Amino acid sequence: MISATELCILGCGSSAGVPLVRHQWGDCNRLCNKNRRTRCGAMVRFGQENWLIDVTPDFRQQALRENIDRIDGVILTHAHFDHVGGLDDLKPFAVHQNSPIPVWMDQGTFDIIHLRYPYACDSGEKRPYAPFLSPRLITDSFFAANAHVKPFQQDHGYSTSLGFRFSNWAYSTDVKALDDYALSCLSDLDVWFVDCMGMHPKGTHAHWDITMEWIDLLKPKKAILIHMGIEMDYETLCTKLPQHIIPAYDGMRILL
Repeated sequence: MISATELCILGCGSSAGVPLVRHQWGDCNRLCNKNRRTRCGAMVRFGQENWLIDVTPDFRQQALRENIDRIDGVILTHAHFDHVGGLDDLKPFAVHQNSPIPVWMDQGTFDIIHLRYPYACDSGEKRPYAPFLSPRLITDSFFAANAHVKPFQQDHGYSTSLGFRFSNWAYSTDVKALDDYALSCLSDLDVWFVDCMGMHPKGTHAHWDITMEWIDLLKPKKAILIHMGIEMDYETLCTKLPQHIIPAYDGMRILL
């Protein structure tokens, strides 16, 4: 059984990134580079394989920044544009690797992806390099590079997303509430990457009070805050948080 060895935070920002367009920084100090956040996604190293969790509209920029030269698979949390808007940028990887890239997603996400990107995953398309994605439906636990992945549904306000439990760590972005099954999947973690969009209540995301309550309840050895907006100044968070809770930043690498 292969275990993940490292996760790279490709982006830790909310759907609009930080700063917002028109250089809106909110409470974030513009002089702190760790407040410059692209849209939320990650790359996980399983043995010799690179797997993405979500593919953001900023993926091209993220891939160039991190010198990514190979993608072996993708896991999608849901179909909102800030999490799938970079799928077309996987084409050069598929062409270079001479094989479509496996993309794991639930049925609802597949329906939307197939509608938006029919040329990417429909073998009937008569276009160069089509298809360059190989859809795989998530109905239960599955394997990424022989690593066991346990999905669980998350309340995302007016919709749902998927969280994922791996061996000793889990990833929960775009979540407003967690049911008993999700909480059971998140017990006894070494590392939990968890949504914390801002300091005040949000309609579709966890905010400070909710995320801190979850961490206090579940007691992961380490919690990494992701999907952060303009209320979340990096240096201020570092002064407020205990040592086992850490705000993410773009390019951050965590050993697993």
